[in-house]
Amino acid sequence: MSAVLSSIERTRAGRRFSPIALAGGLTLFMSSLGCAPGSDDIPNSSGVTTQNTTDPKEGDALPNGAISFFNSASCPKGWAPFSEGGGRIAVPTIGSDQPLIVKGTPLKDGEDRTHGHSIEAEVSLTSVSYVGAPGGGNHNVAAAQTVTILATGEKVSSGLPYVQLLTCKKLAPPLAGAAPIPHGLLMFYNGTECPEGFAQPMATQGRLMVGLPDSAPTGLSFGGNSLKSGEGREHEHEVSGALTTTSHGIALASGCCGDGYAKNGEYPYAGKAEAERVELPTVQVLQCQKM
Repeated sequence: MSAVLSSIERTRAGRRFSPIALAGGLTLFMSSLGCAPGSDDIPNSSGVTTQNTTDPKEGDALPNGAISFFNSASCPKGWAPFSEGGGRIAVPTIGSDQPLIVKGTPLKDGEDRTHGHSIEAEVSLTSVSYVGAPGGGNHNVAAAQTVTILATGEKVSSGLPYVQLLTCKKLAPPLAGAAPIPHGLLMFYNGTECPEGFAQPMATQGRLMVGLPDSAPTGLSFGGNSLKSGEGREHEHEVSGALTTTSHGIALASGCCGDGYAKNGEYPYAGKAEAERVELPTVQVLQCQKM
């Protein structure tokens, strides 16, 4: 089995989560205090370390039920497509939550998912009175009242950065004599409990995993609370604007009084857009860490 360590790292409480490529382009994540070449490791000319082991197509040490992403057109020997993950973001389950719960419509090939918001606001038009009696020619003149403003925003890109990778689950048993699985490695697993030698990590539950940006501090969580089982996360925006009326002539006769008209002017308003979700398509999958 060939293993290639990437330079991208993700840490939690001082432990690095590094993508690790295994059989046939499989990508997992490894958490450790550090990685150093072993006696069987061979650095190549680019500085990347590979293990001097058997052909990865012959098998690997991962347990039956392991789920991961492959940068290839087909799953390797002993693996099969994980259909539940097609067009979806894998999110680690929380605690004993049921796995394989899906949310949202799967992304199509290269889809740029859009979203929009509706707004509703109220504006009170100020009352004004005129000296004179209302005349018969005073048609289409606005009355003092509360006006409701309704609008629907144009749907725009959500700007979601992503890469499409084949998702596969392992059907074959671990290969006897294969290189051992590194301590701290994280994998998705097709089951309700982690297999022997693995445990469910706390740091990633209900959260999307992102490669560590350059020079960024490690082990930080962002974006609020973890996603609950089957949750579609909503967001809203503050909105503001102004309603500007136009002047309209009126006919008055001498006398008193013409009142209840709306005063011409500019009427500001403020509020919040209706809560909307981006509809990120997700599938909940148990995640396990090698002990």
